[in-house]
Formats: sequence, C-alpha cells, structure tokens
Amino acid sequence: IQDGYWYREVQIHNMQQGDVRAAPRAFPWTLYPPAVLKTHLFTPINDPDGKRIGGWVVGFKLHWLSQFLSGLRMDGDCMSVGCFSFIVERETGHLLATSDPSIAVLTNDDTTN
Repeated sequence: IQDGYWYREVQIHNMQQGDVRAAPRAFPWTLYPPAVLKTHLFTPINDPDGKRIGGWVVGFKLHWLSQFLSGLRMDGDCMSVGCFSFIVERETGHLLATSDPSIAVLTNDDTTN
C-alpha cells in the first residue's frame, strides 16, 4: 500500500467531518527503516465552509505489539511447554505480532500490496 492510500478511502466512503476509519488491513511499511507492519486511522479535514480539503492520518507500527507481548509474564505450566502469545489478522491470517522475537512477522517488504 503506497502513501496516500488512506486518502482514497476518505474519498471512496465520502467521509464527513468527525468520521474516523481504520485501514481495512495491516500492510508492510518499508519507507523508513526498520521494515514493519503498519496500519492507519484517518479522518477528513474540512474548511470552515464544510468542504473537504484534506485528511489527517495516524499510523501505528505493529512491532510495538510484539514488544508488548514479549513483556507479558507467562508462568507455570505454560513456560514448561514453551508457549508464547501472538496476534493474527482475522481476514488474511497474517501474523501481526508475537511474544517470541525469533519469529518473523514481516516477510513481505513490498509496500505496493
């Protein structure tokens, strides 16, 4: 997904002032190192007359979720069998985050998908 994709979503859904949407999926982001999975939240910006003149986007790099998961404390029987926690995107089945740093969550570095 290339930069500006989020604004296409603003236009397609004819978002109005105060509307907020999330990107329909997580995507690889390699524009600035390190390469990470990322998702966006976006909202339109209107002029005083109510005309849409742009948008505001917030990106969330999903590697922070892996950092959070790796800090979770897993005790007892769980640790004796080598368990770990993970988050999977339901729609695509892509692994978004894991508590095990040896498991790669970004295998496709193409931002045009």
